[in-house]
Amino acid sequence: MGPFVGAGLRPRSLEHPVSWAVRPRPGVALLSAAPRPPIVSPAVSDLPDLRAHVRDDPPVPRDVVVVRGGPDSTPKIEGHAARTARAYVLDGQPVFGVSVFAALDDIGPASLDGLLGGKLSTYRVVHLVAAGTVVDSGFTLLPTFGRPHMTLVPVTPGRAADLLAVLGDPEPNPQYGETRRRPRR
Repeated sequence: MGPFVGAGLRPRSLEHPVSWAVRPRPGVALLSAAPRPPIVSPAVSDLPDLRAHVRDDPPVPRDVVVVRGGPDSTPKIEGHAARTARAYVLDGQPVFGVSVFAALDDIGPASLDGLLGGKLSTYRVVHLVAAGTVVDSGFTLLPTFGRPHMTLVPVTPGRAADLLAVLGDPEPNPQYGETRRRPRR
């Protein structure tokens, strides 16, 4: 059982996934029916800038396959984007983005086979889409953290359904459960 079972708590809305509202119980009056402001912590100015983690890579070629572990849904994408916005800013503004990987190489860990059998081997299904399709839909693939990780931006709450449509239906990961470990140094 979760910590909120029986406490009468439920998410207020998808717009404020971290805020909670009290569900009135029969015969119990609420002190105020006015909505509470969303919980925002820490202050945006205190968050690290994602720009410090952006790699100096050339633009991703249009035919490169972009992979996201799935299955995804609009609420899941909104939640992941909101979590990124709570963790990072980009040039001083909250960054609403989700993690994806780009199959940048033909062989090795940054290849499609390397990603499916490595970083994404714990996902039964994955979303596969061409980088050109992502970019044509108004999203940007920002090369962040270690290669071949990308942060797909902007994924504001109103754009999550658009992104889900771009990602398409999830496909079975043919290398599910076949984790390849890197040799120890």
